[in-house]
Amino acid sequence: MGSHDRAEALAYAHKRKLVHRDIKPANIIIDTEGNPIVIDFGLALQEEEFGKVASMSGTPAYMSPEQACGEGHLVDGRSDQFSLGVSMFEMLTGTQPFRGKNRIEVLEEIKHKELDSVDAPNKTIFRELERICLKSLSKRAKDRYPTCQEMADDLRHFLTRFDDDSNVSAQLRSDEETQADAEGRSFEIVPKGLRAFDEDDAPYFLNLLPGARDRDGLPESVSFWKSRIEQTDPERTFRVGLIYGPSGCGKSSLVRAVLFPHLASNIVKIYVESTPEDTERRLLNSLARHCPGIHANVGLPATIAAIRRGSILPKGDKVVLVLDQFEQWLFAQHDYEDAPLVQALRQCDGEHVQCVLMVRDDYHLR
Repeated sequence: MGSHDRAEALAYAHKRKLVHRDIKPANIIIDTEGNPIVIDFGLALQEEEFGKVASMSGTPAYMSPEQACGEGHLVDGRSDQFSLGVSMFEMLTGTQPFRGKNRIEVLEEIKHKELDSVDAPNKTIFRELERICLKSLSKRAKDRYPTCQEMADDLRHFLTRFDDDSNVSAQLRSDEETQADAEGRSFEIVPKGLRAFDEDDAPYFLNLLPGARDRDGLPESVSFWKSRIEQTDPERTFRVGLIYGPSGCGKSSLVRAVLFPHLASNIVKIYVESTPEDTERRLLNSLARHCPGIHANVGLPATIAAIRRGSILPKGDKVVLVLDQFEQWLFAQHDYEDAPLVQALRQCDGEHVQCVLMVRDDYHLR
C-alpha cells in the first residue's frame, strides 16, 4: 500500500465534504487485502461546520500551517493533504520534517520553516517522490495540489513510469547528484537593470522562481499558462488572457525567459512591446516575419481573421500574441470599440490564435 492509496482515501472523504483534520500514520490502518482505511474521525468537520468550531485542533507535528496559525476557517481538504505530506516525508526519511523541542517550536516550524529537499540518511530518494512530497508540504494552500486525487494521480503516474531496474536507478538521488543540484542552482546571474530577462537567460532564470513544481519541473505560475496556450480545445483554453502586476515585478521575464522557451514547437510566439502610436504596425510586421504567407500591407484584423480560419499556418500550429506594457496603448486611446487592434483581438479563437495582454496593475489609478 502506497501514499497514492492514502491520498485516494482522503479524496473519497473530501468529495463527501468531510475534512479529517488529524491525518497521521496512527490514523491510517491497512485491511487484510492491503487497502488503506482512514480511522478516528473524532475531529472531522463537515463543510458547513468550517470556521464554527475550535480554531486549532489536531496533532501538532502533523498540522497544516493554517491549523498551526489557528485559522480554522481556512481548513479544507488541502489541510489534510499537508498532513499526508508530513506522513510521506516521515515514511521516506524516517524522521519528521518539523522537529522542534516543544509544541511551540514545532508549530513555529510548520508556519515558517521552508523545505527545499527531502533528505534521507542514505540519499536514495526518488526525485519525483521528493517533488510530490514537497508540493503537498507547500506553506500556502494554493501551492499544494488542488485535491488529494490529483496528488494520488501524480503518485500513480510515478509508479507506472518504471518497468525495469534501469529506469528506477535513473530516478534515484545520489550524494553526487545532490551536490550537482546544489551547484546547478549557483548560476551566475547577469543583472539587466530595467530590462527584462529573455530566452538567453532561460538556463538559470527558472531556478529563481519560487513555488512547487509540476512533473516537468515547472512552477505552477508557468504550467498554468503553458497548458492553456498549448491547448486547442476552445472550451479548455482562452481567447484573450491577462497578466497583471506592479511595474518591475517580473511579468516580462516570466513570459520571455521561462514560458516561451517551454512552449511546444507548434506554437508561434509573437512578442511586442506596446506603444501609444504604432502597436498595430509593429504587431503586424512581427507576424509577417514569423508566419510565411502574411503580408504587412494587409490590415491587422484581416490578418488575424485569416489565421483563425486556418489559411496561414500549417495544420496543428497556433499563434500566441503577447502584448507587453499594454497600458501604453490603452492610455493613448479615446475610442476602444473601433480601434483596429480591438477588432483584431475579437478574431482570436483560442484554437488557432490567442493573445496575452500584460498590464501594470496600477493603470486604473491613472
